[in-house]
Amino acid sequence: MKFKLDENLPVDAVKIFQEAGYNAVSILDQSLQGCSDKTLISVCKNENRILVTLDIDFANLLTYPPQEYAGIIMLRLKKIR
Repeated sequence: MKFKLDENLPVDAVKIFQEAGYNAVSILDQSLQGCSDKTLISVCKNENRILVTLDIDFANLLTYPPQEYAGIIMLRLKKIR
């Protein structure tokens, strides 16, 4: 599996994926920070990568139909007090 981690995730997250044996890159690795969601998902689609993000916009199934992409993983993390 190939993953692309969004800029809203810690840089160290890429290392965690790589150490687990996955092909993972950050959008920072490709100088895509600040790009539009449309550009980001297009790059992921062209590279056949699963997008891992905190961006809730990618949860919209009408805008991002699952059958069109390798995958979109939208994480919702709990705040630790």
